Amino acid sequence: MSNSALSPPIFNLKQINFKADKLTLQQEVNRIKVVEDGLVDVNTNLAIKADKATVLEQFGTFTTDLQSKADKLTLQQEVSRIKVVEDGLVDVNSNLEIKADKATVFEQFGTFTTDLQSKADKLTLQQEVSRIKVVEDGLVDVNSNLAIKADKATVLEQFGTFTTDLQSKADKLTLQQEVNR
Repeated sequence: MSNSALSPPIFNLKQINFKADKLTLQQEVNRIKVVEDGLVDVNTNLAIKADKATVLEQFGTFTTDLQSKADKLTLQQEVSRIKVVEDGLVDVNSNLEIKADKATVFEQFGTFTTDLQSKADKLTLQQEVSRIKVVEDGLVDVNSNLAIKADKATVLEQFGTFTTDLQSKADKLTLQQEVNR
């Protein structure tokens, strides 16, 4: 038997070193691959961030434009509101003018109605005077009638006395005749 069969195998150090270098190299390659993949991810993320920045910048411009349009719209609405208020003020001024005219008319109408009232009072007074005149005339007639009635009463009273006297005389005459019979 040979010595080599019994002896432990002899390792070739070069071969081992080469295998170790291969392993190390493989590990380094893997690490580099991981870093490269990471860099790709970082680059992708940076590109995405750059795109986001661009988008945000454009969005900022867009929102500024929208804000300007919103401001223009708000301004237009405010101008419209101001226009409505101005139109309303024109209407209010017209209404105030009409009311002022009405006030003038009412004032003149008040003077007119006062004049009419005075005329109506004069007319009423005239009617009352006429009624009083009628009553006075009626009183005169009543007084005349009362005087006539008083005269009639006196006449009747006197006639009553006369007829009583006649009755008495007739009774005396009848009594005398009866006595004579």
